Amino acid sequence: MKERKPVVREFAVHYRAANTRPEKSKVPDDFITTTGYNRKYATGILGGGGKTKILRLYGKPVKARISHKTGKRGL
Repeated sequence: MKERKPVVREFAVHYRAANTRPEKSKVPDDFITTTGYNRKYATGILGGGGKTKILRLYGKPVKARISHKTGKRGL
């Protein structure tokens, strides 16, 4: 699992930087062959993986790295 996290971050940056549909579809293909994830799961991870979000914890700003998107029931 530790080896997959850097791979997810790297592919997520390329996925979000892709502008055209052929580019967007090629990145998950490469990601799936590398990790063996399901396509639907892979696109969900790539869409939100590697983003940095600033949250407030006890009134102090804290940087948090989001590893994947949470669904409607993710709370």
